[in-house]
Amino acid sequence: MPFGDRKIEAMLLTHPQQDHMQGQINVFENFQVERVFYTGVMASSQVFNEWLRLANAEKAQIVNLKRGDEVTAGAATFEVLWPPEEDEKVWKEEPPDDLNESSYVVRLDEGKFCAYLTGDVPKEIMALLVTKPCQLLKVGHHGSKTATDSFVVGKVLPKIAVIQVGANNRFGHPNGEALTALSQVGAKILRNDINGDIEVLFNAENGEIRYKTQKN
Repeated sequence: MPFGDRKIEAMLLTHPQQDHMQGQINVFENFQVERVFYTGVMASSQVFNEWLRLANAEKAQIVNLKRGDEVTAGAATFEVLWPPEEDEKVWKEEPPDDLNESSYVVRLDEGKFCAYLTGDVPKEIMALLVTKPCQLLKVGHHGSKTATDSFVVGKVLPKIAVIQVGANNRFGHPNGEALTALSQVGAKILRNDINGDIEVLFNAENGEIRYKTQKN
């Protein structure tokens, strides 16, 4: 973002777990956030309470999205693939045992380019959501084997796979099986722990994709 730009028009919380909320707390503290997309699924944690307090203090518009909803930004369309409305209603009353199941999955489409922006949904759910190949896959659950396997990757056929993962994390992400599945379809694998900041650029007219990385 430009140095003087302190406004964020929209921010999406995939699901209420600390590793998906902590950074957004810093965003609330440093930027004006106009709109927040959020499933409405609650969590009993201190970080979630702080996230919700800051969202309300910001007077941000909180919008619950469900499967089938679309958000447009210029020529780009973000289609919500998960979760379904009926599941959201149930989870608002009683969150699932595994909050990852409630995570947003969104597909970005613009011209001949598309990208799957996954949260932490299990591979069994992700396999049902992929309806066409896309050039970019934001790999689910930080490269965990629970979210990415050869079946999912074979349906997406990404040219670039971005794994958002911390260095020397205690979970051992990314998993070797997930990396093998991505390599077998020829995807260029980009990881925060190795490549640092990752910027993906695309041409909507022809679907071409490229990237920039910057190690901090």
